[in-house]
Amino acid sequence: MDLLGKVVAGQPIVENLQCILDMSAAPKGIYFIEITGAEYKIVRKKIVLQ
Repeated sequence: MDLLGKVVAGQPIVENLQCILDMSAAPKGIYFIEITGAEYKIVRKKIVLQ
């Protein structure tokens, strides 16, 4: 999601709990990654594209 809280991409995580998120086409800015699930806790990361 971007700074305004708009979800700009979504992707399910498969069995091995790995996910590749391609941000190469995203405009410069600050983004937050949030990962949630029934069997694991919330993980939040901030990404700055310059």
